[in-house]
Amino acid sequence: MPPLELVEKSPGQFDLICQPGLPGYAYVMMGVLRAMADDYGDLVILEHRGMQDGAEVISITLVETDFAEGRIFDLGAHTL
Repeated sequence: MPPLELVEKSPGQFDLICQPGLPGYAYVMMGVLRAMADDYGDLVILEHRGMQDGAEVISITLVETDFAEGRIFDLGAHTL
Protein backbone atom coordinates (compact mmCIF):
# COMPACT_ATOMS: atom_id res chain seq x y z
CA MET A 1 0.00 0.00 0.00
CA PRO A 2 1.54 3.32 -1.03
CA PRO A 3 2.22 5.82 1.76
CA LEU A 4 -0.33 8.56 2.47
CA GLU A 5 0.22 11.93 4.11
CA LEU A 6 -2.57 14.18 5.39
CA VAL A 7 -1.69 17.88 5.51
CA GLU A 8 -4.00 20.36 7.26
CA LYS A 9 -4.05 23.56 5.18
CA SER A 10 -6.54 25.39 7.43
CA PRO A 11 -9.41 24.32 9.71
CA GLY A 12 -11.60 22.00 7.65
CA GLN A 13 -9.26 22.07 4.61
CA PHE A 14 -6.81 19.23 3.98
CA ASP A 15 -4.60 17.77 1.26
CA LEU A 16 -4.14 14.01 1.08
CA ILE A 17 -0.81 13.23 -0.58
CA CYS A 18 -0.87 9.79 -2.26
CA GLN A 19 2.64 8.58 -3.03
CA PRO A 20 3.11 6.62 -6.28
CA GLY A 21 2.87 2.87 -6.25
CA LEU A 22 -0.46 1.61 -7.60
CA PRO A 23 -2.14 3.04 -10.73
CA GLY A 24 -5.44 4.72 -9.84
CA TYR A 25 -4.77 4.55 -6.09
CA ALA A 26 -5.76 8.20 -5.49
CA TYR A 27 -9.13 7.62 -7.18
CA VAL A 28 -9.75 4.56 -5.02
CA MET A 29 -8.94 6.68 -1.94
CA MET A 30 -11.46 9.29 -3.11
CA GLY A 31 -14.13 6.58 -3.23
CA VAL A 32 -13.19 5.37 0.24
CA LEU A 33 -13.34 8.93 1.61
CA ARG A 34 -16.75 9.53 -0.01
CA ALA A 35 -18.11 6.34 1.52
CA MET A 36 -16.72 7.22 4.95
CA ALA A 37 -18.18 10.74 4.82
CA ASP A 38 -21.55 9.27 3.85
CA ASP A 39 -21.40 6.70 6.65
CA TYR A 40 -20.57 9.37 9.24
CA GLY A 41 -23.09 11.90 7.87
CA ASP A 42 -20.51 14.57 7.00
CA LEU A 43 -20.62 16.85 3.97
CA VAL A 44 -17.26 16.98 2.20
CA ILE A 45 -15.94 18.20 -1.13
CA LEU A 46 -13.21 16.07 -2.69
CA GLU A 47 -11.11 17.18 -5.66
CA HIS A 48 -8.32 15.31 -7.41
CA ARG A 49 -5.75 18.07 -7.98
CA GLY A 50 -3.31 16.08 -10.10
CA MET A 51 0.39 15.53 -9.53
CA GLN A 52 2.59 17.49 -7.15
CA ASP A 53 6.24 16.55 -6.63
CA GLY A 54 5.61 13.06 -8.06
CA ALA A 55 2.58 12.32 -5.86
CA GLU A 56 -1.16 12.64 -6.52
CA VAL A 57 -2.99 15.18 -4.37
CA ILE A 58 -6.61 15.02 -3.18
CA SER A 59 -8.07 18.23 -1.78
CA ILE A 60 -10.55 17.61 1.06
CA THR A 61 -12.90 20.32 2.30
CA LEU A 62 -15.02 19.49 5.33
CA VAL A 63 -18.11 21.63 4.75
CA GLU A 64 -20.26 20.43 7.62
CA THR A 65 -20.13 17.71 10.24
CA ASP A 66 -23.45 16.13 11.22
CA PHE A 67 -24.91 17.13 7.83
CA ALA A 68 -27.05 14.00 7.86
CA GLU A 69 -27.64 11.17 10.29
CA GLY A 70 -24.75 8.75 10.13
CA ARG A 71 -25.32 5.09 9.45
CA ILE A 72 -25.06 2.57 12.25
CA PHE A 73 -22.48 -0.10 11.58
CA ASP A 74 -20.28 -2.51 13.50
CA LEU A 75 -16.85 -3.72 12.56
CA GLY A 76 -17.10 -6.84 14.75
CA ALA A 77 -18.90 -10.12 14.24
CA HIS A 78 -22.29 -10.63 15.85
CA THR A 79 -22.92 -13.55 18.16
CA LEU A 80 -26.31 -14.94 19.06
